[in-house]
Amino acid sequence: MLEIRPRVRTGGGLYVLKYAEVRKIQRDMWTEIPVGAILESVYYRYLYFFEDGRVMYALTHASPVEMIPRFVKMVLKGYGSKDKWGVWGRYEIQKDEVRVWAAQAWQDVCFQLRVLPSNRIFHYDNGDRGVWTTM
Repeated sequence: MLEIRPRVRTGGGLYVLKYAEVRKIQRDMWTEIPVGAILESVYYRYLYFFEDGRVMYALTHASPVEMIPRFVKMVLKGYGSKDKWGVWGRYEIQKDEVRVWAAQAWQDVCFQLRVLPSNRIFHYDNGDRGVWTTM
């Protein structure tokens, strides 16, 4: 039961949420954007969970290619290490509900997430099994 129950992946599980929106360009006498241009707003939220209830959180425009090395540096430096975008927070799990709290310089965030089961099951070479989970 424990091996197939949906759960948060800790100690190596990085969750990335990409948000993309095409915005209408506001035209006025100060607009220097050429006619026909498309304004796309893209940002990412990153969550990296640890087994002891800590979480690293970042809200940034940087793609995963840029942010994953930054998260690795923060993990190697340990709890309390600082990054331009990444901050430390905490989380708690109750059944399939996950609550995350983190404080950045300009905002405090609180997420309430739900772990959803997936039908994809891993079968590793050494006999271990695991299940993909999504939030």
